[in-house]
Amino acid sequence: MLLILASVLWWSVSGARIGWWQTRVGVERTDEVTGLSVIEWRERFVPGLETPFLGLLLGGSVYASTFLFRRRIPSNQKTT
Repeated sequence: MLLILASVLWWSVSGARIGWWQTRVGVERTDEVTGLSVIEWRERFVPGLETPFLGLLLGGSVYASTFLFRRRIPSNQKTT
């Protein structure tokens, strides 16, 4: 559950981008000399919609695997 919540929180804090991951972000600025608007690309990771989906998939897999390794009580013993 913690893995799922952490991935959703990271995604929402980073802007809740509904799209794919980005490794470069375009920042628009105005050139001082010409006065034209220019897009400057900066290296920055922005998590996309895959982040909460991967968190849900990994968290669900970890949760489902706990049922595989569950200790079983033999039926001939009494439980108190």
